[in-house]
Amino acid sequence: MSEIPGKPAATVSGITQAAASALGIAQADADAVVASAVSSARNEGHAAGVKEASARFSSIFGAAGIAGDGKRMAAAMSLAEKSPAMSADDVVAFVTGNVPAATAEAPAPEGDGNARSYEANRLSAAGLAAPGGQPAKKNASLSASAIFAARRQQKGN
Repeated sequence: MSEIPGKPAATVSGITQAAASALGIAQADADAVVASAVSSARNEGHAAGVKEASARFSSIFGAAGIAGDGKRMAAAMSLAEKSPAMSADDVVAFVTGNVPAATAEAPAPEGDGNARSYEANRLSAAGLAAPGGQPAKKNASLSASAIFAARRQQKGN
């Protein structure tokens, strides 16, 4: 049985019974008609609400002063979510009046952007990753006898 918010089920049933008696239809048929009407109204209301919310967000994020500015877009999103009764124009006016625009300039990357400076930066970073800040020696021997000899030399044996 469908329910009307704020009304007890007995009242809804009573209204349905009275209407069914007056029209001369069965109670089950009357309940089915009421349930169908409630479901249809709920679906239409939901669709209208989704359409309205989508249009509101589109006009907020497409507004001059907000579109393309990540800082202002984040503030507008937060305000629009937390204040659903606020109109799109009010959100845009508040954000553009109170949130400073993001700076358009990105920090310049290190070096001049060419391949040589990239390679120099890469090699210096590789040197930092090596123990002692030095790049590994070329042709280093990893044989057991070389390792033991190096250890004896360190100990003075």
